[in-house]
Amino acid sequence: MSTVVRIILVCTVAVSTYAQPKALISNQGDDTVSVIDIDTMSVETTITVGSNPRGIAILPDSSYAFVCNNQGSSVAAIRLTDNDITTIGSISIPWAAAASPDGKFVYVSEDAGSLAVIDTQTLTVFDRVDLDPGVRGVAVSPDGSMIYAAVSDTFDGYLAFIDAATLMLVDSLPIGTFPLGVEVSPDGSMVYVTVASPAKMTVVNAATHGVIDDIPMGSWPMGISVHPDGNRVFVANMEADTVSLVDINLLQVIATVTVGERPWGVSIDPSLERLFVSCETVGRVDIIDVDTFSVIDDIAVGLEPRSVGRFIYCAPQIDLTCWPQCPVINMVQSVNRPCL
Repeated sequence: MSTVVRIILVCTVAVSTYAQPKALISNQGDDTVSVIDIDTMSVETTITVGSNPRGIAILPDSSYAFVCNNQGSSVAAIRLTDNDITTIGSISIPWAAAASPDGKFVYVSEDAGSLAVIDTQTLTVFDRVDLDPGVRGVAVSPDGSMIYAAVSDTFDGYLAFIDAATLMLVDSLPIGTFPLGVEVSPDGSMVYVTVASPAKMTVVNAATHGVIDDIPMGSWPMGISVHPDGNRVFVANMEADTVSLVDINLLQVIATVTVGERPWGVSIDPSLERLFVSCETVGRVDIIDVDTFSVIDDIAVGLEPRSVGRFIYCAPQIDLTCWPQCPVINMVQSVNRPCL
């Protein structure tokens, strides 16, 4: 009996896992989210959500995605194992969202002038941070201590610095007219903010809250994706129909590629070889080769895709092809391997 039990236990930990990369594309024009299988480069399913979906945040363990229903005054919490949806209501014109590194909270920008805080265990809003009208992009520092929010506030836009522990506004940095996207460097030392006017990406020192530099961009820069090496940043220029590659060491654009009309979101895939760009007017996602910085493919999705935020994740899968010689691995680490 004891021998049988021992064998079962060994087999349990010997099963290997891999993570299947997927992209979630919010389609504002038909109130859906397209789920792209990155391995096959095709849409595997379409999920109906609320009205006018826009920003997306995915928990680090890939258990849930949170989709901002911009005109539905709600957030769709999608359980990624079966696409079951819990609708979180009473959120005023949500625009973008970001998850805390520990996965306990999702911060959602509300156009009316606040940041809603969602408890991911109860899937309810439990607090808010009062800001000014026109809250747009949101990002969280890698250690989870600071929340950054772009606040348009008509013509006096600023970057808000919010203490994540107290949910208090601790500082604000004037940054230009209509700041839109926000991202953070992998080491947490810099914050990147796209600004519509003048068209630029502002690089902010996360420690001093001061501007390091302003880098000119194409018209209406929007989504931002940061390469894990910290040296490259990718920016979707919505009105210019381009994506810019920024060398952070040089603090300048070193390459630009033309994509489909009105690109909104941009996100790098787990292989670090491709960028996925949601192109609103043409209803597709353009794929950019990171090394050559050229468009190599495209995938048709729904109407008016936007997908602001980090919209690529790794879906945990079980791989039994190695049986019975599977290596012993850390199941939790493997299943919860984060995507970028």
